[in-house]
Amino acid sequence: AKAEEPAKDDVPAVEPANDSKPVFQFGSKPLFSFASSAAVPATGAPNFAFGAAAAASDGKPSSTEGAPAKPTEPIIPEQPALTGEEGEEARVKIRAKLFILDGSQWKERGVGMLKMNIRSEEDGKKGARLIMRLDGSQRVVLNFFLWSDFKLDNSAEKMTRFVTIEDGKPSSYLVKLKSKEDQAALADAVDKWLASTSK
Repeated sequence: AKAEEPAKDDVPAVEPANDSKPVFQFGSKPLFSFASSAAVPATGAPNFAFGAAAAASDGKPSSTEGAPAKPTEPIIPEQPALTGEEGEEARVKIRAKLFILDGSQWKERGVGMLKMNIRSEEDGKKGARLIMRLDGSQRVVLNFFLWSDFKLDNSAEKMTRFVTIEDGKPSSYLVKLKSKEDQAALADAVDKWLASTSK
């Protein structure tokens, strides 16, 4: 026969044993948490943050942290500076110090590279010029084309004098060269070009 269920009043209340832990109740402090087993420092920043760079295992910041961004390649390549001497051949190229006659005194114009350039015949233009640029700034301090009656005065050792026409007036120049060989090289280049134009 089916056993009769005891009445609700006959069921004794179950009380926790004295050595058992209290059961969980809403609003009470949890006995455990799903946090990491590692202790969280009481103060300071959290162990990680979204978007922050990860630290190395030895506690030092990563070598890439704070590194400057790699420069991007320029879209347009740099163009070489034009000097106006493109298409010309330097027949002589020597270092010199340039002076100009101002009244009765020689005044220094600067030190740089003195060249005698010959124009290429590809563009149908012929000619030769003496041009000198200062060291560093590359500023042009001498620039004129030679003509058939042009002459150099090499009477002084390692010094060459000549006269040019500037703004319709004659200007006297003097170049001081490092050696007699440089003086002879300049004179030879000028003489050869003048001889070629007289043919």
